[in-house]
Amino acid sequence: MGRRQALAIIGMAGLAALDVFAKPLSYESLENDFKTTIRILTEAYNLEMEANAMYVSFSERAKEENYPNIAYSYKTFAISEKIHANSFAVILEKLNCALDTGTSIFKANTTKKNLLTSVRHEMKKINEIYPGYLEALKAEGHKDAIMSCRYAYLSHKQHTADLELVGKYTENFFLIVAATAEARWLNYHVCSLCGSTSKRIPPAFCQICGKPKETYIHVSRP
Repeated sequence: MGRRQALAIIGMAGLAALDVFAKPLSYESLENDFKTTIRILTEAYNLEMEANAMYVSFSERAKEENYPNIAYSYKTFAISEKIHANSFAVILEKLNCALDTGTSIFKANTTKKNLLTSVRHEMKKINEIYPGYLEALKAEGHKDAIMSCRYAYLSHKQHTADLELVGKYTENFFLIVAATAEARWLNYHVCSLCGSTSKRIPPAFCQICGKPKETYIHVSRP
């Protein structure tokens, strides 16, 4: 075999190898590489969409019961939850994972009971669900998935102090809790990237994702 023929064969083999590595990952490959990530993000997506529906219904009920600030807070939380869900959906789409995008329906109770329900719901996310997600995601190391879950976790943690107070006093002192909430001056903004919420005009940079305040959207009153 001549030198030119040998070089030609080597060159063709090299191109073939490059072609193999240049091919996009198949769905099966992505599913195998990120099986846990897909499972967790799908679960998180469904969780946040259910929370979105829950807070929309809670907002409507609070407005009916003449608690405009509580209604406003619930509307803001609903927007934040939807941002989290959308973030998970974007990553799942890149992993070729189809989602059930059906609309969740949630039936609200009285505002007093809704407050207690939302406290239980949020504290479980803060103390159990998201820490568990973040720990489980470490093994596969999908950076976007970890970052997205961390943003959701930290945005929920923003309200820990308020949640603890509401949870402590609502059962026996609901009217005082409601009156305190209604006496506040609120001007909600939500970061469109990470779902962080601010009760006032936001600072120069988001405290969670670090993006400029221009990423925040103003939430109008319901």
